[in-house]
Amino acid sequence: MAAAPSRALLISANVGTLFEEYQALAETWLSAIAKVSQKRSNLAHTPDPNAHMRPFGACQAIEAANPGFVALHMQELGGKAYQDGIANVDNFAQVLLEHLPPGMFDRSLAILDDSGQSPSFTPWTRKGFSITRWRLNEQPTAFINSHLFHDASNMTALKTSPSQYALCRQQALQYTVDAITQPDEDTFLFGDLNFRLALKDALPVLAQRLKCVEKKVDVADGGEKSVVLRDANGDDCLCVTAKSFLLKDKERIFYEERGESMRPFDVEGTMLPSGYTECPITFPPTYPYQEDLARPCEFLEKRCPAWCDRIIMSSEAETRAISASYGVIGLDVCMGDHKPVMLTIQL
Repeated sequence: MAAAPSRALLISANVGTLFEEYQALAETWLSAIAKVSQKRSNLAHTPDPNAHMRPFGACQAIEAANPGFVALHMQELGGKAYQDGIANVDNFAQVLLEHLPPGMFDRSLAILDDSGQSPSFTPWTRKGFSITRWRLNEQPTAFINSHLFHDASNMTALKTSPSQYALCRQQALQYTVDAITQPDEDTFLFGDLNFRLALKDALPVLAQRLKCVEKKVDVADGGEKSVVLRDANGDDCLCVTAKSFLLKDKERIFYEERGESMRPFDVEGTMLPSGYTECPITFPPTYPYQEDLARPCEFLEKRCPAWCDRIIMSSEAETRAISASYGVIGLDVCMGDHKPVMLTIQL
């Protein structure tokens, strides 16, 4: 007799900001994650396009999905100032479990990388991957936690499409799955993949949307270049430098409209490793949000908003999936500069 289908909840969260602002953010963050597990008893093949815009209490994350298995992948655990944040890492898993309804799970396992104790450790060395292997309904299943490198400069990213950063990330992902995946196992790869929009192609569309009539490339006294787009009144609509991205109406374009007009430029979602796929995205970008409890729906002005945090699966896993729901956690509360993503899947 075939095993009964099991519901799994997969979550990816870059928690760098959480550990840098632990006292301010921890309760909000943990409550939002814990709520993701109880209410969604019936999963739909097609996600509700408006689900991510409801107040978070109606969405519910570990409470709302009522899963039999949860895999939570975190990146930048401890924060960039790792030695300062490590004290909060030690009991983090226990505190998370305390936010769940009693008896929801009968066992738990936390795997923490404590390599930050090494004198040679730097935060950047944590970009890479880790893998755990499980048997879900007797099916071998691999979970890969990956943190890929970011775009070091907006100006460099503007030069080509795809950017040189996107091509490097594509190679890194392909290397990862080639090196560690095994035949006949379901594989889920999720983490901060740092996927960014193809800025070279997106800028003309943004310029048209904002009715820009002038494009100017400036070079400051220090040699820093910038691209400025202005409207007919001479007002700046967009200003891009290596480390800043100032866009008029960015909350309307990327948050209220869920970035729909910009999704065609999410080209890294089409550059996945051979044999891998992703559920359709219907939610706003996951990065970079204000790290301010009072401004959870606003973006920082350092990068173009993008769907950095992703969950992808092998074709074997997709074939065995009965239903799936892909979304974001804590959209209307401050979760740090990244909003966690989740995939609730029935296998």
